[in-house]
Amino acid sequence: MMVLAAGMGSRYGGLKQLDQLGPAGETIMDYSVFDARRAGIDKMVFVIRREFEAEFRERVAARYEQAIDVHYAFQGIPEERSKPWGTAHALISARDRVDEPHLVINADDFYGAPAYRTGAAQLRQMTGDSAQVGMVGYRLDNTLSAHGGVSRGLCQVEGGLLQGIVETRGLERDGDGDGDGDGDGERVRDEGCNSHPADTVVSLNFWLMNPPVLAEMANRFERFAAANAGPSTAEFEMPTVVDELRRDGVCGVQVHTTDARWAGVTYREDAALVSAQLAAYADVGEYPNPLWPAS
Repeated sequence: MMVLAAGMGSRYGGLKQLDQLGPAGETIMDYSVFDARRAGIDKMVFVIRREFEAEFRERVAARYEQAIDVHYAFQGIPEERSKPWGTAHALISARDRVDEPHLVINADDFYGAPAYRTGAAQLRQMTGDSAQVGMVGYRLDNTLSAHGGVSRGLCQVEGGLLQGIVETRGLERDGDGDGDGDGDGERVRDEGCNSHPADTVVSLNFWLMNPPVLAEMANRFERFAAANAGPSTAEFEMPTVVDELRRDGVCGVQVHTTDARWAGVTYREDAALVSAQLAAYADVGEYPNPLWPAS
């Protein structure tokens, strides 16, 4: 599994990948690794930035390296840019660390155990040398923050196949909606005040793919970087790149939906809510407390 942990956390205000939010000081990433391991995945590739390698290795290695196969890859930032090239570039940075079908997740998103069980089962069905991509999709209203707008890839799905995906910013619950929060009548608006059904399928960067996809992405990134040279803020992002591969006929994208509720820390104020949610999971026995035994 590739864990994308090189993000800047600009809206959140720090390296949220390492914030301790669980009842015994766990990070969201600790729960992701735990869920993946109990779904049968025991190899993790952490994509990080070189400048916080020492802290990351110390915090991660102490918890995982005796239980799973840990690898690291580094996503660099050119001097003329202020932030990384994006999530698809992060995958390319780690392509020499994987030679098998794998999951791809964000380090700072809590996806829930059912997503990992679904993803692991689908990985076992990936064979052959052709590019293959899958995605675990969520209901839009299960992925919102109470403290501001979020960006999501809004998906059009037919017959279990992705037909289109549009990265959309500023998504938040529509206070003028006529639903009660539990049904499809509720709406979600974006930064352009466009309205979307609450049950719209969205991408949270929970992907399944095999090595030929990474090779294809690497080829396309060369062209993207050349077209966006200099102090550009353009990013080579997973939803956009995957949809381009689909449109070009490189691969179809299987979508596996879940009713799980996302948890994450887009904004600093989200942290308290996530901590309460993780504590509640421990209280009902969905996760052990502590999550990982002391090293």
